[in-house]
This record gives sequence, C-alpha cells and structure tokens, in this order.
Amino acid sequence: MESALGEFVSSHFVPFLAFALAVYILSAMIRKLAELCHPKLRDEELVRFKVWRELILPVTPIVIGALFALGIPQFPHPAEFREIWVARMMYGALLGFFSTWVYRVLKAIVQRKWQVELPDFDPAPTIRSCENSQQGEESNE
Repeated sequence: MESALGEFVSSHFVPFLAFALAVYILSAMIRKLAELCHPKLRDEELVRFKVWRELILPVTPIVIGALFALGIPQFPHPAEFREIWVARMMYGALLGFFSTWVYRVLKAIVQRKWQVELPDFDPAPTIRSCENSQQGEESNE
C-alpha cells in the first residue's frame, strides 16, 4: 500500500505541483508585463480595467494550463487521458484553476517551516479582493 502511494505521489502529485507552479509564475509574468506595457489597465475608472481584472486575469491560468496540457508531451496527465485531447485539455485547465491555490499553500508551508518570505504576486485577483476594492469605492463616495 505504501509503495503504491509513493508511486502515485512521485508520478502524479509532484509533477502536478511543478506544472501548477509553472502556470502560476507564467500567469504572474504575463500580468506584470501587460501592466507595464499598458499602465491604463490599472485605471479603475475605465471599462478596460474591469474586463482585465474580472475576466482576463482569472481566465489566464486556466488557458495556460489547458495549452500546456495540449502542447507539452511530458505534461503530468493521467494515463487514461493520453488518447483524448479534450480530457488532457480539461485536466490542464483544472491544473491552471488550482495553480494560485497551490502557490499559496506551498508559500504558507515554506514560511512556516523555514521562515522564508516568498513574493506575493497574484496573477489573478480573487473574488474577495475584487469585492473589497468595490466596497472601498462605495465607502469613499
């Protein structure tokens, strides 16, 4: 039983975490680059800001995960998904969806275990952070 669990962790879980972190970092880099090239994306008064913040940023890791799953042959998808490209794509999209959560969990573990402060560059805002910014705007009015 223990060897089966160890095999599962080494063959599926560790690669899943590695690709999830890669998706997170790539999404964060895309966000930083886009906001450096187009500073108006940060202007909360523009409609463009809402589309960027509420649509494009949350979808970016999902799309990157799906593209990784389709384009990288070594992607850590289960063997049952090898022949079905839609299943691989959905698995990659799921990995992208969880990438921000994986980074936050691993960041908390590293901080607790080794007292190392990791950077916090969120590639996609959480719903809670969007609601907090909207509540702050309403209280300012």
